[in-house]
This record gives sequence, C-alpha cells and structure tokens, in this order.
Amino acid sequence: SDKKNGNAKHVIGVGHFDPNRTPVSLTNTSRDFNKPTASTNTSEIDSYRVPVVLVIKKNHRTLENLLEWLKDNSARGDKEMIDQPMLLIDDEADNASINTKYSNQLVTKINGQIRDLLKMFHRSCYVGYTATPFANIFIDPDDNHDVHKEDLFPKDFIIGLDAPTNYFGPKKIFIDGLPDDE
Repeated sequence: SDKKNGNAKHVIGVGHFDPNRTPVSLTNTSRDFNKPTASTNTSEIDSYRVPVVLVIKKNHRTLENLLEWLKDNSARGDKEMIDQPMLLIDDEADNASINTKYSNQLVTKINGQIRDLLKMFHRSCYVGYTATPFANIFIDPDDNHDVHKEDLFPKDFIIGLDAPTNYFGPKKIFIDGLPDDE
C-alpha cells in the first residue's frame, strides 16, 4: 500500500496480479485530471509500457485538459495519431455525450471533445453505458463532421443487460398482465 499524497493504493478485484504491470493512474478519488496534474506528468503517453488509466468527469474543462495533455505529451505516428490503443468507457452515455445541435456541421462541446479524443488514436474503442439508450439510438449513423469525424452512434452493438436483483422498477410496481378470472 503506497500512501503517496494521502491516497492508499491497493489491489481490488479477482485474479492474479503482476506487481510489475501495475497501471499508471493519472487521477485518484480526490483529484480529477486538471492542469497541475497534466504539468507534473510530462512523460509521453507512448512511453508507458503499462496501461494508463484515467477516471474523469464528463466536464468540458477536464476533457480540454486531457486533450491538451495528449497533444503536448505524445510521440506522434503517421497522421499525428497516437500509436497506443485507447478504450473510452462513457458512463451515462445519454447524458452530455449526445450531439443535440440541429445542424450536422455543429456539435455540442462535450460531444466534440469525446470525438476529438477518439480520433487522436490509431486504435480507439468507445463503449457507452446507459440505462436509457433512447437518445443514443436516434443519433444519425451517417453523421460525419468535417473536423470531429464520426458521431457516437452505437453502430457495432447494443446489448440489454438484465436488471440486478436489487433493482426496484416498474415490474415490481405494476401488475404484469391481467389477473386471473377465477
């Protein structure tokens, strides 16, 4: 357990853990990715030989800090894209991630920043989680902005997950079907 900056680090989850393959975390439970964090982490993203993990708020300033840090601290490959693979997991993907602008050539701030982040990498994958995917399925699958490129339409798959046993929803409130006439 490392008590650096008052934040204890400990392994969670199941499985076998290799202490030589510990991911680099640029955020923690008390600090989001901000300019001071960015200025103290000047290593090129491509130089890390272990995964780099950032858990950040979907806030335009935080995303702006991350985009700037990646631009300033990446050894660029062809077409100025980062060679490392990137997995972006968007929790509550129906909130702030959707482009709600009417014109195809206008994008909302956070939607544009997410798309800019994805296009910085040669290999990137976007996974959006939401309990209500209605807004996501109405994204125009053919939308391809001149600058921001493809929109976040879930083109590869949509999977409905079973509700957990402790979920309290309409099936527990409303009668399912008609009562028996006996």
